[in-house]
Amino acid sequence: MAVNNKQPTIESKPIGGGLDGFCAFFNSTYEDTQDFLVALVSALQTLPASRHLPSSRGGKNLLKDLSRLMTAVNANDFDIKRILPLLQAILDKEPDRVIWDRVYDAVTESTPPPRPASSFPQTPWLCNTSSFVNSTKHRKYVDDVLKEELGPMYVGVPGFYKAFFGKVAVFERCKAGDSPLYRDESSWQGWPEGAKERDVLS
Repeated sequence: MAVNNKQPTIESKPIGGGLDGFCAFFNSTYEDTQDFLVALVSALQTLPASRHLPSSRGGKNLLKDLSRLMTAVNANDFDIKRILPLLQAILDKEPDRVIWDRVYDAVTESTPPPRPASSFPQTPWLCNTSSFVNSTKHRKYVDDVLKEELGPMYVGVPGFYKAFFGKVAVFERCKAGDSPLYRDESSWQGWPEGAKERDVLS
């Protein structure tokens, strides 16, 4: 994630020697990946800019994103490859702008949105979209029920377009074979003409 619009905060709250302790720890005692990652995220959380830079996930600030990353690191539920560019930028003493750019990349890629926990995980959820009467009285609840039914929805996923619409992608496989699901000249196959509700549901 580019941090160009965050430059005033980055300049007014420089990292300075704020990561020197982490670098010394890493260079002298690096043994366990999880230990150094906990130290790294902790060091980033103490930097004043982390409390003033915006969240990449709609939270209060970047500190909130770093807290989610810390939870993922502590649970050993993260991809180290996502954090390595950040570590490299810190060890190479890159400019603050580059380091914060790598922080945003790490928190964006490493922390999926938390799934809402049910208070009774074994009790089935009885309210779903099929139970709604077509009434304006109930429409305000539809978003919450849809989110519960569908789970987390991802927007702006890096590489999504390339994966599904790139050269050798899922979309290409939909266009392959004797009876493809999609044809350029006639669009998706098997879709009802006009897609009227009655035709789709029957």
